[in-house]
Amino acid sequence: IARLFSYFFARGGYMKRFLTVLSALTVVFAIGVAAQANLTLEDHAKIMKANAQAGQGINAAIKGGTFADANAHVATLRTNYANLSAFYAAKKKDDAVALIKGALTNLDALDTALKASDAMAAQAAMKMFQGTCGGCHKQYRAGDGKDTPYSFRPDF
Repeated sequence: IARLFSYFFARGGYMKRFLTVLSALTVVFAIGVAAQANLTLEDHAKIMKANAQAGQGINAAIKGGTFADANAHVATLRTNYANLSAFYAAKKKDDAVALIKGALTNLDALDTALKASDAMAAQAAMKMFQGTCGGCHKQYRAGDGKDTPYSFRPDF
């Protein structure tokens, strides 16, 4: 790390180093975007668990009045939903993609409420957001998570 730090901040050549780092980050970002459509079912399950944790974090932040604490969780949901949108688009599940777009709209409303420190509006937006989750789960999810593990319905 020290070597990288000294390389980047050494005298002269700032623009060349900046452009090199920027190019590398662009390639990493492009690979990440391309990989979104190639999510495995295991990746999907991990995203769902992360979404549940993020939702719990948002609800706790709203309940505790620490609205700024919810921002990282909202960012996690946005990233995960972008990945899920690509996953379902690759599987030609347009109804799921539409539900995800609705969920992202609800996240926009949640952002607005959090910035205004409006607990009631934040709770309402979160309830709407979680409703879109339920719509997709009813359509595609089998199992109850207790006696039978969650999985996709056979017609998926």
